[in-house]
Amino acid sequence: MNQTESWKPLYRTGAIAAILAALLFRRNIRAEVSLFTGVEAIPTTIADWYALLQSNPFVGLSLLAFFDLLNYALVGVIFLALGAAILVGEQERQHAVLPVWACSRSTRLAVKSTSA
Repeated sequence: MNQTESWKPLYRTGAIAAILAALLFRRNIRAEVSLFTGVEAIPTTIADWYALLQSNPFVGLSLLAFFDLLNYALVGVIFLALGAAILVGEQERQHAVLPVWACSRSTRLAVKSTSA
């Protein structure tokens, strides 16, 4: 088994993580859930949180931003696979990193221009 073959499971895992992150992740799911349940449904005390988590776990977990943690784990696997692709140094995989780099640069510039 050559060096490229040993990295293939990580590449596949990164590809699956990218697909799952794109299909399952909803930006601001907390805002969407509070829109449908009503802002007054957001708990204010610990007892209210426990009651909400017992009665409706999806709403409670989305208000606690639990699904964002799952998305961050998927994005971590994606970056790990991209890092492995760069580390192995194959030309065709290094070209796949260019769009990610361009996106990160443009995001950074956009954030700098809005915060100034």
